[in-house]
Amino acid sequence: MERISVCQMQVENYLHKKKLHQPLLGVKPDDMPQEDWNLLDKQALGAIRLTLGKNVALNVLNEKTLSGLMKSLLNMYENTSPSTKLYLIRRLFNLKMTEGTSIKDHINEFDLITNQLDSTSIMLDDEFKL
Repeated sequence: MERISVCQMQVENYLHKKKLHQPLLGVKPDDMPQEDWNLLDKQALGAIRLTLGKNVALNVLNEKTLSGLMKSLLNMYENTSPSTKLYLIRRLFNLKMTEGTSIKDHINEFDLITNQLDSTSIMLDDEFKL
C-alpha cells in the first residue's frame, strides 16, 4: 500500500501549503466557530477535488467533508476485489496513446495503472511492463 501512503503524504503537504490542513484531523478545534470550521473544511475539500482526475472526481462527487473524501479515496485504492483487479487489468491492456497526448502523460498513465495493480497483489511479469 505504498502508493496510498504517498498519495496521503501529497494531500497533506498540499493542504499544509495552502494552510487548509486542520480538517484532515476531522475534529473541529473547541475555540473555532462552527461556521469558520465549515468554511475551512469546504475550502480544503474543494482544493483536493481540483487536483483529482475526472474519473476519480466523479466517484467522490457526493462527499461533503474532507474526512469523507479521504475515506472514500482510501477505500477506492485499498479495494482489491476481483472486479477492481479485472478493471485495472482491462485498463492496462486497453491503454492506447491518443493523438495529441504527450509521451510523458502516456507513460505516467501506464505507471499509475501498473502501480495500482502492484498494490493489489497481482504480480505482472516484466514482459507486460515493457
